[in-house]
Amino acid sequence: REMDIVAKSDGFFSVQAKDGEEALIRTASLQVLTNGDLVTANGDPILNQGGVPINLPPHKTMSIGSDGTISIVPADSQANQLVVLDRLRTVKPNAEDMYKDLAGNIRVKEGVAELNQENVSVVSGALETSNVNTAEALVNMIELSRKYEMQVKMMKTSKEHAQKSDSLLSVR
Repeated sequence: REMDIVAKSDGFFSVQAKDGEEALIRTASLQVLTNGDLVTANGDPILNQGGVPINLPPHKTMSIGSDGTISIVPADSQANQLVVLDRLRTVKPNAEDMYKDLAGNIRVKEGVAELNQENVSVVSGALETSNVNTAEALVNMIELSRKYEMQVKMMKTSKEHAQKSDSLLSVR
């Protein structure tokens, strides 16, 4: 979808969590509510570069540029002329300054300096997902388990054969 976004490299988007504080996300499936609020699929408002929730006026179309710029074609516009409306708040915190809270939100630790707006490349029309195919990983794990069992059986069998060979040689 055109309203799906991903922050490239080590960048994050800012959202307003349920407790009203800033939280960070790497990917979002955006939605526009009937009142114009731009929110994630979880209902968390997306913040602009000033740290304020984004509200869109009535529009025909909306697009998000690679720099996080939000452009719209106003609903009352005669021509399909894009109007730059706002910009997403994008930040690059250090990994050691972040933690995941009990609600699953990524937060910045207490005492860390306030995050500044950074130039983070934004990909529109994509979502970040896991790169693991669970079915394939499960099949691979079962295969490896069976190979291990077979190796153990082969070692046990070869040990038994060696013991029998030794007993034959010692009979004389």
